[in-house]
Amino acid sequence: MEPLALFLPISFIGSWIAALYLIARVGGWQKLAEKYADTDAYTGPWKGWQWGRIGSISYKQCLWIAIDFRGLHLKTGPIFLFPFFHKPLLIPWTAIKSVEASNYWWMKTLALKLNEPEVEIMLAPHALMGADQFLGDKLGARFS
Repeated sequence: MEPLALFLPISFIGSWIAALYLIARVGGWQKLAEKYADTDAYTGPWKGWQWGRIGSISYKQCLWIAIDFRGLHLKTGPIFLFPFFHKPLLIPWTAIKSVEASNYWWMKTLALKLNEPEVEIMLAPHALMGADQFLGDKLGARFS
């Protein structure tokens, strides 16, 4: 077998893993995972292929979002593309300081400010439908 035939797939996979590490580190996913890793593995329904922004990194149609009485569940997917350095998250409702209407380029978004760590999460309003019952007075924005 040609050495180049082995080098190309191995270097691609290595580059992909390195890029996922940098994305998780720079954007803040790893900071969130240190505090809010979902150890119970949520098994309810997910809203798949969602857009979101964690810190400075946009996750374009690769976020899975779920809402229940415990909090906001986030994970990346599809699982075969994004498993590295992106542990599933469970952000409790008590950890969310406020939710404000915002814009990201041409999109209307909701910006979630957390008590700790200081990582902003932006999601499309439809992704948070059903969360208003848990957010109470933290909700400075209207769902549309």
